[in-house]
Amino acid sequence: MRELTESELTEWIDVAANAAQKLRTAFVGEEIYVANVAASFVPFSHLTKAFQVHEAVLVLCRAGFGAEAFALSRITLEMYITLRWVTNQDQGKRAEEFALFVAKRKEYAAKIFAKYRPGSAVAADAVKFVEKTYKQYADRYDSFKFWSNKPNNLRALAEEKEILISGLVPPDDDAVMLYELPYSMASDYVHVTAMALDAVFPINGIPYSAQGKQEPRRTLDAIFEATQWLFYIAVRVDTYRQLGVQNQIDAAYKEFAELVNKL
Repeated sequence: MRELTESELTEWIDVAANAAQKLRTAFVGEEIYVANVAASFVPFSHLTKAFQVHEAVLVLCRAGFGAEAFALSRITLEMYITLRWVTNQDQGKRAEEFALFVAKRKEYAAKIFAKYRPGSAVAADAVKFVEKTYKQYADRYDSFKFWSNKPNNLRALAEEKEILISGLVPPDDDAVMLYELPYSMASDYVHVTAMALDAVFPINGIPYSAQGKQEPRRTLDAIFEATQWLFYIAVRVDTYRQLGVQNQIDAAYKEFAELVNKL
């Protein structure tokens, strides 16, 4: 596919921003009151964060930082895979499992603080407080790195077959393709492998300038990925909570879909 011009990329950014704003308006217009239980607030928290990440991606894209925006867009896809699994079955249990992971992270932070401040009364008190307050929840988790006790972590979530949304057939009845392709590609930029450095390798024979090439292709990837997963998350929340806003979601996505179909 050809590289898009600067004006074409600007159009993509503007249309994506407009689509997100229409989507936000649709959900806010429903005057939803979120209950203080994980099965209720976890999905809507994902949607709120997806709006924020999407806006941040577009800010970077407008400034020409396509590769950096592409890396950031991976957050939205990871949230979608997570939310898909949480809302697929055993929703109350899974949402609670996601939410209570904060206890494991607090435990980790307190213990690491104590590790590097041996003899510190403050560190010791922090550990005591965390153990007293959060230990029963922290003990539920095998690892402090990822909230699900599933082996292989995110991939295992992606491998589960779709239940909530009916009518899907292989290979579209799970999220493995999303994990193996767009998530993996964006991971090069998150972890800054040599693939991500390709555009900034210094050029032999000229003085080092601390400048790399702009990457319009990554800008398009970032806009597409962040917008696509934002809408996937919105559809997931609507389906799970039975809000009945699918028509508004489709209307918000329409102009962006027209751009996608032109690629």
